[in-house]
Amino acid sequence: MTEFDWKFNALLYDIVRKGEKRKTRNYDTKSLFAQTLSFDLINFPILTIKEVHFRTLATELLWFLRGDTNIKYLLDNNCNIWNGDAYKYYEKSWRDAHQWSGCNCYGGVEEKKCDGCRNLTKEQYIERVKTDDRFSRAFGDLGWIYGEQWRGQKTIDGVDQISNLIEDIQNDPTSRRLLVNSYNPSELYKMALPPCHYAFQVYLSEGKIDMLVNMRSSDVPLGLPFNVSSYALLTHILGRLTGYVPGRLTFMLGDAHVYMNQMDAAEKLINTYSEYNSPTLYMRDIDFTSFETFLETATPDSFVLKDYKHCGKIFIPLNN
Repeated sequence: MTEFDWKFNALLYDIVRKGEKRKTRNYDTKSLFAQTLSFDLINFPILTIKEVHFRTLATELLWFLRGDTNIKYLLDNNCNIWNGDAYKYYEKSWRDAHQWSGCNCYGGVEEKKCDGCRNLTKEQYIERVKTDDRFSRAFGDLGWIYGEQWRGQKTIDGVDQISNLIEDIQNDPTSRRLLVNSYNPSELYKMALPPCHYAFQVYLSEGKIDMLVNMRSSDVPLGLPFNVSSYALLTHILGRLTGYVPGRLTFMLGDAHVYMNQMDAAEKLINTYSEYNSPTLYMRDIDFTSFETFLETATPDSFVLKDYKHCGKIFIPLNN
């Protein structure tokens, strides 16, 4: 068992055995509050007791770092994890756009006939985003979620927190302000989903870069493994851009929960023992001269885990 495997399973065990039963927005859960997980990044933290799809999380992370909030990039790279939230946001946007007699889908009310933007099934919606650029621009966007909060590209006075963070790491490494925040109360209404991992802070010491990630809500069996590996990858990227070696990654979880329809999968994970070791991360064909050259040269296939072995897939329901 890797360090991540056994610490993850210990948390999962505590939630299943000791968690409080709660009725929530989307499904009943068992939950614990204010839980902490910490890992040494000398080994790349990714679960081996079940498969975690590394390319998918690398695609999403690049999407965030690009400042993108439209699922077209994700779909073009075979990443479907935001499809459900995007479709719900589209349904709301479509209703809002058609509250008057004219069609306002593409920004103009002069059209009296809806130009193919009528209420679609989820499958039809995804296909339209993939194939229709005009429709994608109108309805493929998820609002001012992570990418916008991180990079601030939609408004003139937006703050590029990632670029600022990299500059501050290089110029003021003992600063206590090396922090990126995604939870902007004044803009929550513009988001398809309020951020779950809402802030991260960097600490530099003895040539190492540590990261602290704060989450208000954590779907432990399904989302947490994905989040841990994603922020581990981000720590490696920031380290390469600024000349630091990855140190420790720590997660502070607010509401750490297991949905009741995930209990069978959670029990299976708790009772799974893995003999596999942590894989090795390689970042290839990337120009780390600057953040801009990184974005120009990095693709989802630039990030590779060598010798990633796991105990196979486990189906865990998504409750969004």
